[in-house]
Amino acid sequence: MLQVKDIADNLGLSKPQARRRIKSIQDILEETDRKGVKRGKHNKLLVSQDAFSMLRKLEEYRNNGNTTQEAKDRIREDLDLQSVRVKPLDPLILRKITPLKGLVLALVLAVVLTPPAH
Repeated sequence: MLQVKDIADNLGLSKPQARRRIKSIQDILEETDRKGVKRGKHNKLLVSQDAFSMLRKLEEYRNNGNTTQEAKDRIREDLDLQSVRVKPLDPLILRKITPLKGLVLALVLAVVLTPPAH
């Protein structure tokens, strides 16, 4: 696990820039279920090798003239992810939808399992 200082030194960034870049890729890390960022001793940010590789790619795209958002979109394309992050549903909405899933499943099974009329 790398600290912010290590990332800043390796990528030629200031510590605040490194923190902003780390924050900017957290959504991609969540989408890909990759190990990313966690807090260590004294609440220090610790970054995994997977996340560091992604940060390196982000900086490569940024150095080639892309904005941070464009670089993130390119990383998503590289990883075959959607360009737009889908936000999770509100738990209250999920409680209302869940009973409907069972009803829809029952209807689909009824249609599929019903023998054809002669």
